[in-house]
Amino acid sequence: PISTSPAGLVQGQMTRVESAVGSIELPADITSDIMPGVVCAPHGYGHHRPGTRLTVASRLSPGVSLNDITDAQRVDPLTGVAAVNALPVRLYPSDATAPSLRPPYETALPAR
Repeated sequence: PISTSPAGLVQGQMTRVESAVGSIELPADITSDIMPGVVCAPHGYGHHRPGTRLTVASRLSPGVSLNDITDAQRVDPLTGVAAVNALPVRLYPSDATAPSLRPPYETALPAR
């Protein structure tokens, strides 16, 4: 869910979530249940991709892979693994023809 209606997004609209390294598409779930400026998404594993050979998993609609927007070079200093939380992202309607034509809504918690 996202906490506000940024960039003209409406409930259920397909939304491109873009980071410095990639993008995924999810339906917008606009709610006041989370802190403003926060994007929350379930971690799917991208089993829908062609060639994954995971026919059972792909039928269950497990969702997009958050690994596609996670920067492996952004490392959590305490654990030494990729920082998967507080990832800066931009949101666009999926049907936007060019991100540069539409101001993105940027969101992220500050990295600690």
